[in-house]
Amino acid sequence: MNNWSLADLERRLANMIRYGVIEQLDEQAAKVRVRSGGILSDWLKWRTQRAGPDSDWWAPEPGEQVIMLSPSGETNQALILGSINSNRFPCPATRKTIHRITYQDGTTKEYDRESSTDRITYPDGTVIEYNATAGKYMLSFYGGTTVEVNAGSGDVLADITGSLTATIAKSLAAEVGTEATITSPVINLNGIVNVNGPLNLSGPLSAAPGPSGGGAKLKGNFEVDGGVSLNNGDITADGVSLKSHSHPGDSGGNTGPPN
Repeated sequence: MNNWSLADLERRLANMIRYGVIEQLDEQAAKVRVRSGGILSDWLKWRTQRAGPDSDWWAPEPGEQVIMLSPSGETNQALILGSINSNRFPCPATRKTIHRITYQDGTTKEYDRESSTDRITYPDGTVIEYNATAGKYMLSFYGGTTVEVNAGSGDVLADITGSLTATIAKSLAAEVGTEATITSPVINLNGIVNVNGPLNLSGPLSAAPGPSGGGAKLKGNFEVDGGVSLNNGDITADGVSLKSHSHPGDSGGNTGPPN
C-alpha cells in the first residue's frame, strides 16, 4: 500500500485532469509536450480514432489547447484526450447541423445534415458540392467554369469559360433522345463525318477533301433553304452534270452547256 501524504494525494488528484497548450511536436515519434501552468510535460501520446489494421493520422500542433488525462496523477504518464477551442482557434461553425473541418491553407470540408449537402471548398475558390435534397452535383472552378449534374433527370449543364479538349483513343458514341444544338462561330471536323438522316444547316458548310479526294457525303434528304454557291465544283444527279449538261435543240442537235 502506498504511504501517500494528504498533500501528495491532493497533488495527484489535481493532476489527473489538466488543461494545457501543446508546446512541442515530434512528428516522427507521434508525441507532444504540453505546457500546463508552470509544468512542461514529458513526451506524450495523443488519442486517435483508430490505431489497428485501419488507422488515421492527424497530429495536434503547437498552440493547440488540449486535455491531459494522467493515471494516478502522474503527468509523465498522461494521455492527450483531445483538443479544445480557444480564443486563438475558435469554433469553425456555429450551427448544430453542420460538421465542418477547416485547414490552415483555407480549405474547408463540411456536411450540412439539414440540407443534406456535402461541400469541399479549396483555397483558389474551387467548390465541389453534392446536394442530396435537390439531387444535384456541382463543380465550380475558380476560372468561372461550372458543371452541374441533375441526378434525378440525368441532365448535365456545363458552362465552360475556356477551351475544351478531348483526346479519345478509340471511339465516341453519343445517343441523343431529342435534339443536340451546338452554337459556335466555327466548328472544325477533321476526318470522315457520316450523317444518317436529315441535316439542317443555318450557316455555311465547308468540307475539305479527304484521303480519297471526297469532301462531305450525305445520306438521306438534303434540303437547302437558301442559296448554294459552288466555287470550282459541280453538282451531278444520276450522272447528269449541272455545269455541262445539254438539252435537245428546237431545230435538231443539242444545246450547249449552261452559261
